[in-house]
Amino acid sequence: MKVFDTLYSKLAFTLVALLLIVGIFYALLSQSLIKQSYQSSNQQLNQNLAADLVREMKLIKGGGIDQDSMRDAFQVMMLVNPSIEIYFLDADGEILSFSADKKLIKRHRVDLIPVRQFLQGSSHFPLLGDDPRSLTVQKPFSVAPLPDIPNPDGYLYVVLQGSQYDQIQTREQFKALETLGLTALAGSLVIGLVIGLFLFYRLTQRIRKLNQSVDRFRGDELMFPDKAVVGDEIKQLSISFDAMAKRIDDQVGELQAQDNLRREMVANISHDLRTPLAAIHGYIERLKTRFDDMSVEERKEFLEISFRNSTRLNHMIEDLFELSKLEAKEAEPIIEPFSIAELIQDVIQKFQLEATNKKLSLTYKGEDKLPLVNGDIAMIDRAVSNLVDNAISCTDAGGEVEISLQLEEDSIQVQVRDTGKGIDQEHLATLFQRFYQVDSRRRDSSRHAGLGLTITHRILELHGQTIEVTSQKGQGTTFLFRMPLAG
Repeated sequence: MKVFDTLYSKLAFTLVALLLIVGIFYALLSQSLIKQSYQSSNQQLNQNLAADLVREMKLIKGGGIDQDSMRDAFQVMMLVNPSIEIYFLDADGEILSFSADKKLIKRHRVDLIPVRQFLQGSSHFPLLGDDPRSLTVQKPFSVAPLPDIPNPDGYLYVVLQGSQYDQIQTREQFKALETLGLTALAGSLVIGLVIGLFLFYRLTQRIRKLNQSVDRFRGDELMFPDKAVVGDEIKQLSISFDAMAKRIDDQVGELQAQDNLRREMVANISHDLRTPLAAIHGYIERLKTRFDDMSVEERKEFLEISFRNSTRLNHMIEDLFELSKLEAKEAEPIIEPFSIAELIQDVIQKFQLEATNKKLSLTYKGEDKLPLVNGDIAMIDRAVSNLVDNAISCTDAGGEVEISLQLEEDSIQVQVRDTGKGIDQEHLATLFQRFYQVDSRRRDSSRHAGLGLTITHRILELHGQTIEVTSQKGQGTTFLFRMPLAG
């Protein structure tokens, strides 16, 4: 199973990714809030810096701006406090002079809206204004009118965080983020990961147990899928559920088919049992009512007919009991070595008189000395007898029934062939069903109820073998099965 095939691993990976995203977002948000807080506090602390510069550096003389004092103030303040940048603006915000390198100036005009808000005493900090060194960046500032009158000639505009400050701040923030931020982030990730993995493990534990139960259920061959199911627990559970649903649907279909077969079996049993019972009852009733008026020969004939019907009824009941035992697995085969050739000879002797009376040829084809095979000798005797009995019943006078044995690599092939009328191809699939009779006119109705082939089929199934049948209309039928060699 691959690393990410389990639900637990997928949840763990998702948790790690989520914690990383949250951690990065938290770090960026913290940095932004810290920066904003510093700008606010720095701007409030240096709120009167521009006004102090105007007063202390005596930039106003005779009601006007002293340009020489302005240049001196620029040089002094850049040396004393390199984190600030000083600009002289006219009444419209145009930059007239400045303390920075001329090559670095990208903006020649400053928006006066933040400046007027600052001079009106806005309490919302940080209040950001245009940075002449950038076309997009805004920074906290301090500003004072020159001169301090309602309609001044210009403004002293002081950017509190100059480019040098930005470089130093970026470097220091990166160091702080690398030391403190990453440490805190790693610590929170580890703690969150451990707690999350534990919770996910507990949450998925029941799903894993349920999936294991389904796997054991599938291992008992009660479900269809025999291939390894890939995917996480939910996918495996989904596939297993679909397989169970399909299996249940098939089982319902099988149960319906079995129910139909049961109904048909009951109908066939009723019909096949009623026929000999009715005959026996009728002849005995006639004997009872006309006994004194009947001759000895008539009495013997009636008794003989009643005996044949009772014998047929007895055979049917024996077959039903035997089939029920085989299907209920009450009769398990006792596997032992035996000679299949001797068993075939015994079967031929058992049916030879019946074949002769019907003017049939019952023969054996094969070697007399063959290796022993493994099986239940009594069950195999019954299976072969049923096949021979069926062949004799379905073959008209002058026909032939042949039993042949052929040695193969690890088994002996048993074949029962007759020259009867054969079976249509559409009937071969249902040939081994209970009470199945291809054509009742072809069989001796005094003995058969259509259970012989079903019993044979079930006996061979218990031995782990299959039976094959081939037939052509008008040319006969051949049954074939194999018995494994002993050893």
